[in-house]
Amino acid sequence: MNINYEFYIFNIIISVISIILIESLKKKESALIIFDKPDNNRKIHTKPIPLLGGPIILLYVCSILMFLCFYSNLKFKLILILFFLYLVFFILGFIDDKNGISPLKKTLIIFSLLFLILPLDQDLLVKNLLFKDLKVNILLNQASIFFTIFCIYIFFNILNFSDGVNGIALGISLYWILVFLIFGNFNNLFLISFLICTFIVLIYNIKNDLFIGNSGSSILSSILASLFILEYNFYNTFYCDEIFLLMFLPAVDAARISIERILKKASPFLPDKNHFHHLLMKKVNANYVFVIYIIFSILPFILSLTILKTYYSFILSIIIYFSILLFLKKSA
Repeated sequence: MNINYEFYIFNIIISVISIILIESLKKKESALIIFDKPDNNRKIHTKPIPLLGGPIILLYVCSILMFLCFYSNLKFKLILILFFLYLVFFILGFIDDKNGISPLKKTLIIFSLLFLILPLDQDLLVKNLLFKDLKVNILLNQASIFFTIFCIYIFFNILNFSDGVNGIALGISLYWILVFLIFGNFNNLFLISFLICTFIVLIYNIKNDLFIGNSGSSILSSILASLFILEYNFYNTFYCDEIFLLMFLPAVDAARISIERILKKASPFLPDKNHFHHLLMKKVNANYVFVIYIIFSILPFILSLTILKTYYSFILSIIIYFSILLFLKKSA
């Protein structure tokens, strides 16, 4: 049987199972399904919403990893490590959704897990920093493990910070997956499956039938972070400055919010409604905020694909971001 035929049949089956599970569980109370209930403060939804995004992503991605064990040239060891990495991040997010984990404890857990998992495969460690237009090559040597853990932790928080309005975290994840498919060299079977899975969850998220919760943002961050690292290390697809431009909006917004909170002598992890997407909601219908957010997210990388060098794209994007931010805050 042709592998493409098997692959598409497999994806159809997993997609149907995912949709059936969502439809059957989105209104069903159970010990395994956590519902996010409105509090008339930060949580502005009007009814309890199930945090189903994480379990569906875990089911889909782990299923395709098992498929790839038999039908790809990916190292079996790497597949096992990725499977374990995604699973532990999901469990961490699930426990956080159910019982709540303090930022400090969560940080210690993430650092400990990554310190144990990443050295198992050298392809998951960032060993040098290459820039497209600066012509600089920084060797990390023994610091590679610490730098990689720090990058994944920052990316984990970036995606978590962006998950405040339906469609944003999933929409920006779709954007990155498409970039991997267009420009990258990682296994297309995995990327296409991940794209389908994310799209299915996005549709239900936009319809307000489910949230991804901490379990969803955790597993998404672990999958995407591993893809960025593998593309950078294994295939030399992107340079460091290009990766930052791909993450520009959520990264800069997370940094700005954290700095503002610290200046106010508050915890940088303290939730508020000062995110870029929250400010957009005051000007744009909540149903379309994610569309505007994704457009702004795409802009910095698109600029770098033109005649602009990456550092000029960064400077221009900074000017655009703070100009829009100033307008949104003044008119709030």
